[in-house]
Amino acid sequence: MKALVALISTHVVAALLEGGYPALTDGAILLGRQYVAEASAPPRIVFVPMGAAFSAKDIYSGTGLPSAAQTANGSIATDTINFEVHCWGASLNQNPEDDFDYTEVLYQQVIRSVSTIARGSCAFTNGTYTNSKANAGQMVRDGDEFVFGVTLQRPITSRVLPFERAPSDVVPGITDTFNSMGLTGPGCEEP
Repeated sequence: MKALVALISTHVVAALLEGGYPALTDGAILLGRQYVAEASAPPRIVFVPMGAAFSAKDIYSGTGLPSAAQTANGSIATDTINFEVHCWGASLNQNPEDDFDYTEVLYQQVIRSVSTIARGSCAFTNGTYTNSKANAGQMVRDGDEFVFGVTLQRPITSRVLPFERAPSDVVPGITDTFNSMGLTGPGCEEP
């Protein structure tokens, strides 16, 4: 799960940089509810795992084609993971009316990135601005927070796949490798 969110994060961070938007406060998308109410500052994106459902095998990989590891191990079921996604944005000009526009850029980029990475294996649910609800407390005072759902499907293989640790000197979400599709990371170099 962490690797999947890190891949989405790398894509989002690169797209925001390319569009001239400020970097995420934490440098990457965070994973876990513990980060939602943490004292921080916008722009910030947090993925909160909410649950999973299992079904018959029909997902092989994000591209629709099985990877070599999946082919060797065989897919036995589909794991459908549900996330609550918190996007917290604020305008650079301190105008509260512009906060909605910046927050919209964040959640729309998450949707674009997820759709690119998990082609045909993702879905999205409606969202709300948490501080726009009637009687809502002003937990978010700087900017606006938009919360929506992302559902991703992944294969469950017949055997556990090898555990791979990232090198300790690599900062998650930062890479110097880009290709024409906007994907980043090792192995994404143009042929």
